[in-house]
Amino acid sequence: MMAKYIPERSCDFTDYPNLFKGTYWGCYNQLCEYERNNETIIGINRNKLVELYNLKRVIVGRGITKNIKKQSELIINGDDIRDHIEYYKTNDNKILTLFSYHGYGSRHCEFIIQQGYIEFDPLYSIGQQSYFKILQ
Repeated sequence: MMAKYIPERSCDFTDYPNLFKGTYWGCYNQLCEYERNNETIIGINRNKLVELYNLKRVIVGRGITKNIKKQSELIINGDDIRDHIEYYKTNDNKILTLFSYHGYGSRHCEFIIQQGYIEFDPLYSIGQQSYFKILQ
């Protein structure tokens, strides 16, 4: 009998582990069954994002220019409210940025939407809001 493969990192729960392996989320090691169950759902959501928006590669380090950061930031009271920010290049050379939001209150969620972000199915943790925006 062959041993069942159990993914070790979050990125392994997607159909695109090479795309996500360099992200904060993708490098996370799964430790318990509860996390594995949730990551299966998150993996499905991330697959959907890749396929809907044709993500081709993650942008990290020096590839994230000041202009990209400026277009994507969400400043409230002097602080950028985004957490776990990721940037991707699409097949048509646009940039998609996504993040999770740990904040509280619908007022901030409305502000995020007003800035051109779109709420998406959870991409970091079940019950946590995720947003993305395509930058010009």
